Amino acid sequence: MRTTTTIAGVLTASLCATHAVVAAEPQRIEPTSQWVLDYADEHCSLARTFGSDDTAATLRISSYGSWNVFETFLAGPLIPRGIGPYGSVRIAFPPDTEKRDLVFVLKGTANAQPAVSFDTYFGPYDARNKGKRLIGDDRMRAILDRDRPYPQFDAQIDRITLNFDNAAPMTLHVENMAPPLAALRACVDDLYKSWGLDPSVQKALSRRAQPLPLTVAELERHYPANELGKGTNARVRVRIKIDPSGQPTSCVVETKSTDELFRKTVCDHLKGGFEPALDNGGRAVESVFFTAVNFMGS
Repeated sequence: MRTTTTIAGVLTASLCATHAVVAAEPQRIEPTSQWVLDYADEHCSLARTFGSDDTAATLRISSYGSWNVFETFLAGPLIPRGIGPYGSVRIAFPPDTEKRDLVFVLKGTANAQPAVSFDTYFGPYDARNKGKRLIGDDRMRAILDRDRPYPQFDAQIDRITLNFDNAAPMTLHVENMAPPLAALRACVDDLYKSWGLDPSVQKALSRRAQPLPLTVAELERHYPANELGKGTNARVRVRIKIDPSGQPTSCVVETKSTDELFRKTVCDHLKGGFEPALDNGGRAVESVFFTAVNFMGS
């Protein structure tokens, strides 16, 4: 049964680690709650509050099927409103010895407060691929490597520093991230089981399911750019189950509040041909394909 759980015992002492690479001394914001793990039907989320009054912030780290690249949502008065629907952020963790690449940020509001959404990779930064456009097998290996957890790295993370464009840097004192991330990944395992898939097989894939070029072209041709309305910024996640022959067997828009017309438009034009996922022995297996449609209406 999917439910919500408070994670006890994660308010542990910070571990010693090398200082992250940041542009300036960031404002440090302390936690005001424990981590809460939400076992939702289509995703798993860790949530925690930080600071108070002018420094209040709500952090939510969500997985829609990934074990190590998570959608990060942050809302509060310190979040930059800026101009336009999107921006960028540079993330830094204590083990980092080099600056990470900038990450795309989708801006919006939540309960009248500025809010942002962006993807976060919880693993060692490898600068060897910086600036490179990976294709084919190299790209697939990089995708699979980024989804592999690094528990020793997690244990060194006791703070997350965020450098948004046109805003002062901030550091969230998250404390030891190993226990909450382990709980989040166990929840992701349960997600795969609820979808009828073996998580151990999915973690060991040598190739993920991916759409054929014609499928991508069909989606782009019918891109539902106006379905969410003017002035709305959103990221809508979609999950498609792919059988070993490369045929889709189900399509689920994972954002429940999304308009039904949008759901029909996306699923009708994503359900084309796919290359099936391969297990660690190179055999075609049932799996899932994830995608996200970003809307920037403001």
